[in-house]
Amino acid sequence: MSAAHAISRYRACIFGLFLSLATGNAQQSLFQSSNGDTSIFLAGQNGVALVNFGASKATLGYVHDLSGPNAWGYGIDFTGTAQGGTVSLIKDGVPQTGIGGDFSLNKQRVFWKPPPLPGKDSPQATKCSFCGDWLVIQFSYMRSQLYSIPSIAPPLQPPQQHNFDGYAGRVAYNQLRKTAKSDFLLGASMGVSRRNNTDVLSTSQVSNDVVTVLSNGHELLAGPASKTTYVGSYVKYIGVPVNADAIWFPAAAGGRFGFDLFERANIGQAYRYISPGVGIFVTQEKNPSRPIGGITVSYFNHKAQLSAVTGWVF
Repeated sequence: MSAAHAISRYRACIFGLFLSLATGNAQQSLFQSSNGDTSIFLAGQNGVALVNFGASKATLGYVHDLSGPNAWGYGIDFTGTAQGGTVSLIKDGVPQTGIGGDFSLNKQRVFWKPPPLPGKDSPQATKCSFCGDWLVIQFSYMRSQLYSIPSIAPPLQPPQQHNFDGYAGRVAYNQLRKTAKSDFLLGASMGVSRRNNTDVLSTSQVSNDVVTVLSNGHELLAGPASKTTYVGSYVKYIGVPVNADAIWFPAAAGGRFGFDLFERANIGQAYRYISPGVGIFVTQEKNPSRPIGGITVSYFNHKAQLSAVTGWVF
């Protein structure tokens, strides 16, 4: 077999794998930034278990494939992190106990019509530039608990506990495109969400001496007891998140590496921002639809944020 023929057969194999990606249901993927967000929803999966170390977020998800090539499917994700035997969400090193999840509806072949799959002994891969697309509608809910204090200037006030109900709805559209030497996974999403401003507040360890009066009249100093607390004016608001990802899989790397150029933004009236970033992800051999993990760097609130994500797609 010639080298050109071998490369052609290999690309046909990769193409077939991506076709299977584009004809199944979709759910949230490992292609995430430091805030745990993404616009990419990988198809052809039955489930995913992942941990995002930047957002300290763990997710366990499952998708169900309804019958028919153009049928709608659905997916369910449960989100949280383990801390001291409880479920919690940690943002910027500050504990926020909570738990939540996502429910998604998935529609395949929005604009794309599949060509015949290449035959087993076909010497040439089926050529296409627009090779698949899918639409995802997702609804999310998160219940969390946190502490805040207006200022650390004396006299110090005790931290105030907040119970926060966050919810969101969004629509995402993904495309698979190919060139002679590269594959591209493109995604964009927009939605509405109830948020808080903890991502722009500073944090501090607030300590208080705990004094216990014993039965003999003596005082016992049992402190200091401390809480990691957000400092500043705590605000809840309605955001309009807009996300986009462009992931490049060079053929020279055999589909093992994906390079992600992304942005995360809020275009609502309160706390508007644009957060650009880049990432590199590793996938299973000859299977770009099965990412193993990756590292991202993004710029938000005048500082760089580094994150790592890993998981198992099954």
